[in-house]
Amino acid sequence: TWLSQEYGFLVLPDRLVGSSSMMPQKRNPFLLEIVQGRTATPLGAFVTAVSAAQKTPFTNSIVVGTEAVRPVWQALQSMTDAATLTRLVVAGAQPDSEKMYRRTVEGFTLATELANELVRSGTDFRTAHHAVGESIRDSLDHNEPTLASVAMRLRERGFETTSESLDPAEVVSKTSYGGGPAPETLQRCLKQCRESWHAAAQTLRTIKRKWRAADELLAETVQNYSRAKAQSRKREP
Repeated sequence: TWLSQEYGFLVLPDRLVGSSSMMPQKRNPFLLEIVQGRTATPLGAFVTAVSAAQKTPFTNSIVVGTEAVRPVWQALQSMTDAATLTRLVVAGAQPDSEKMYRRTVEGFTLATELANELVRSGTDFRTAHHAVGESIRDSLDHNEPTLASVAMRLRERGFETTSESLDPAEVVSKTSYGGGPAPETLQRCLKQCRESWHAAAQTLRTIKRKWRAADELLAETVQNYSRAKAQSRKREP
């Protein structure tokens, strides 16, 4: 939706889009369609696994150990492909911050903050909610779909508003609690994500190292057993 002409919040480079077979102006983000389609494979694998394993009284059986896990590898490959394609889209997407900002200012994105401001000045939220909603409806009726027009009509109704309530940057800076989009909250969230990612990566490296050690030990054990068996046969009369 953000890549559509109606929004235009994001732009993908030519290598990550495809044209329409009929409309030459189209820039279809087909990679996202592939990602969406690939989600069917893991879901199908899960349904296959639980359907095969249901009512099985023990796990050491062909039903559980063979048939239930048979579609797992294809599902894992589909998930890997989807993750890779998503990474390419995220890395290649260029946000149009000017258009985003303009849409925020010209639309009613900050209407809730207007109501909150009225509450902070002493108005109960129910009254503030109705006042902002009615002001928005009046602005739309007069073909003035801007937050500035809404604020003007609120002042005509006897409510006080400030310029800070109409500035997206100021509003965002206030939303530092409850997981809001304030810069410090976003940075804290990114830090937690990076720490979780590094911990998961370290766990994966440890598991791989143990698998390699187990493979080497198994190979060495088999080799020693084969060598000992061969020597035993030589000693036989």
